[in-house]
Amino acid sequence: MRNLKLFTISDSACNKVLSRIGAIMLWLIVWLLIALAVDNDLILVSPFVALARLGRIVCSAAFASAVGFSFVRIVLGFSVGFAAAFALGIGAAHSRLLKTVLEPAVLALKSTPIVCIIVLLLMWVGSKGVSALAVFLVVFPAIYLATLQGMESSSDDLQRLLEVFGVASARQFLADGYQQVLPYLIAASKHACGMAWKAGVAAELIGTPTGSMGYFIYQAKVLFEVGDVFAWTIAVVALSWLGEKCFVWLLAQSGGWALKLSLLGLTPSRATAGQPTAGGRFVVKTSATGNRPTAGGVELVRLCDAVLGYDCSYATDAFNFVLHQAECLVICDPSGAGKTTFINSIAGLLPVLEGQRHVAPWLRFSLMSQQTLLVEALSAVQNVQLVCGAYVSEHKIRTVLGELLMHDESEAVLDKPVCQLSGGQRRRVELVRALLHDSNVVLLDEPFSSLDYKTHEHAAQFVKDYLKGRALLVASHASNEARLLDATALELFCKNSSDL
Repeated sequence: MRNLKLFTISDSACNKVLSRIGAIMLWLIVWLLIALAVDNDLILVSPFVALARLGRIVCSAAFASAVGFSFVRIVLGFSVGFAAAFALGIGAAHSRLLKTVLEPAVLALKSTPIVCIIVLLLMWVGSKGVSALAVFLVVFPAIYLATLQGMESSSDDLQRLLEVFGVASARQFLADGYQQVLPYLIAASKHACGMAWKAGVAAELIGTPTGSMGYFIYQAKVLFEVGDVFAWTIAVVALSWLGEKCFVWLLAQSGGWALKLSLLGLTPSRATAGQPTAGGRFVVKTSATGNRPTAGGVELVRLCDAVLGYDCSYATDAFNFVLHQAECLVICDPSGAGKTTFINSIAGLLPVLEGQRHVAPWLRFSLMSQQTLLVEALSAVQNVQLVCGAYVSEHKIRTVLGELLMHDESEAVLDKPVCQLSGGQRRRVELVRALLHDSNVVLLDEPFSSLDYKTHEHAAQFVKDYLKGRALLVASHASNEARLLDATALELFCKNSSDL
């Protein structure tokens, strides 16, 4: 079956190539027929004449230097334009003022004919630098708008979750933000690469800097060497096509490079490698039985007369809540009561609309959201490393993941991209990430959804084993969740629960 699949893919690729070759041949035949009908080389040469002239030009000493002259300037203009547009696009997505300031300039660059831009540049900078500047001005609007659109269309849920975990902003962007913008950049670059060569050669054709490709096209036009005009045009088209393919390939590869950079340097020292310290901010008191630490004492979170919601829409009535050190609570209110809003408000992802939220200044949270939030292209191990890799060794991460994932799977599941894992496996990866994070409070929103009963029990035991004296707050619909976690069940938003 695998061999049949490979054969089918290969056959499909072959058909695609043959279709493209057939389309090219069709247009060459049309060109040949028109040239035969015109029968005048001063107006239109045949494909054979153009190819013969191209061969002669390629073999000449001037060809390599002309291509080098144009290539350097076009690549320079494209690179600077791409980098500036990308950086300003990201900035504009985060700053309404910057977006407003740039909008008229981008609109003007989009709408102004390239010939007018080239003429103005010739007046200002002369012919030597005109092609690089023309390419810059053509590329900038396309890449800027693509970056801005990608940033504004992307979801920031994962980045906000990583922020709760304390992941650096640069790592957040490399692991998530850039991955979401990349498809927009690739689509825009396919157009921008061609436009760069057209604008660059057009600028050279008008400014005629000596030694450029545009200069030789202009000379061929003056001397009525129509065959040479076609030959140089074919060379420009070929270089444009090759440049586009190479750049788009590099851009596509940059997604993987960005993911590797997001993990760079996440190697714990010997002093910090191993299990998190549960925040390391207080000494945990143990119970008389020596099992779970005693709840009480240090107050971690307090909500006073709090009203929760989002986008100025109220989701709860006013209520009070206190979470103490080592306390384990399961919020089991019915669906729609505001459990997810409560968890997100405790984590600081949502503001308290009314009342007050007090948290200890040294407090750190672990959060497992209701929706699955993972870096899809990273493996299970790498997703945990992104959050915990600075203080937990890879060996420890693999061992802990293995406790949840490998009881019915091979070790290979740990190194697969999480997009290839089942829903239940993905939830367990998130659970490991939350429990291994160095925090004082663990927040879990429907953590055992997508799990069968046996796996559910195993995961609940895992939570108890790795809680290590931290406070636990769980939102769940399951009636037996509190029993499995040895926690206190709480209906927080009942009308008669005004002070907890």
